[in-house]
Amino acid sequence: MEISSGSPEPQRQGALPEPARTLVRRAEEVQERADASYAEVLEQTRFMGTAMPPDYVRVEREFQNVDQTVIRVTEDRAELILEKALKQSRARLAWTAPASVLLAITLALQAAAFHDWLSISAATWEAFFMLANVFALAVTVFYVARAIQAPNQKRLLAETIKQLEGRADPR
Repeated sequence: MEISSGSPEPQRQGALPEPARTLVRRAEEVQERADASYAEVLEQTRFMGTAMPPDYVRVEREFQNVDQTVIRVTEDRAELILEKALKQSRARLAWTAPASVLLAITLALQAAAFHDWLSISAATWEAFFMLANVFALAVTVFYVARAIQAPNQKRLLAETIKQLEGRADPR
């Protein structure tokens, strides 16, 4: 047997047993009360000038702190400024790759026993690795110095905002 969500047809309701008819009447009453309650809440919120949902919590006090700064900038200028900021943020981590190579070569020098190979003497191989190690050290020192001079994230964000506002030179 099927009961529709609307009011049942008179002949169908008569066909239902008394307990089922009682349940249908109670469900209709509950629905009417819910509709009335929802309409009351909507009316109250319209009076307040807002359309709040029925599960809205009553607000006793409200403080506003919504002052904002609007920055208007062209797309190409924003792109240039953000590309520069991204490049600067990458500079803080650029030292990790050369430092890894330096570590690998240093460990290889410590652990390796060089032998003659491809008609190249063991001393030549060892000299080659020592030169590679010195080069990796120089590159690592260069990138560490750049990372130290690069702005931290907070400073970089502040500089980027100044550039977007037009208060700083984007170069």
